[in-house]
Amino acid sequence: MKGIENISQQITAEAQAKAAAILEEARQRAQETREKGAQQAKAESEKMRTETAQRAEELLRRNERTAQLESKKSQLAARQKMIDLAYEKALTKILTLSDDKYGELLCSLCGQTGAKAGEVMFGKKDQSRAAGLVEKMNRQTGAQLQLAQQTAPIPGGFILRQGQVEINCALDAIVRSLAEQTAKDVAAILF
Repeated sequence: MKGIENISQQITAEAQAKAAAILEEARQRAQETREKGAQQAKAESEKMRTETAQRAEELLRRNERTAQLESKKSQLAARQKMIDLAYEKALTKILTLSDDKYGELLCSLCGQTGAKAGEVMFGKKDQSRAAGLVEKMNRQTGAQLQLAQQTAPIPGGFILRQGQVEINCALDAIVRSLAEQTAKDVAAILF
């Protein structure tokens, strides 16, 4: 029976050795898998860190561009406001001319229309001096203009009505029209 015991022990020893070898191989594979996983995790982590840094830089650049655009937009709005204010002041200065200079200006505008007849409508502000202005226009242009009974919703100047046709010589409309033509020149002077 010793032979059987020896064989049995030998089989057990071989089985244990084989089991130990398989176990060791499994441990090595597990270690390799852990190391490989750790390397992959590290690589993914580095990749994510790099991508995050790139996204952060792009976001920063985009925010800087947006801030620059907003700054330019604010500057342009401020410039436009100053230009508009310049035209408002010009209109105010025209509207506060002395009666003689104001009358000369309106006579000049009337002469530019080439009208020889029609009704002249003034704004409420000019209603008190309207009759005198119409007389002056008639004298200087040789026209036969009449003062209209109604007033026009304008701050200064006049509207000349000839039948169905109205010629707008309102000073605010003229200043707006000139603003479109002269805005670049005014901006060059202001800035």
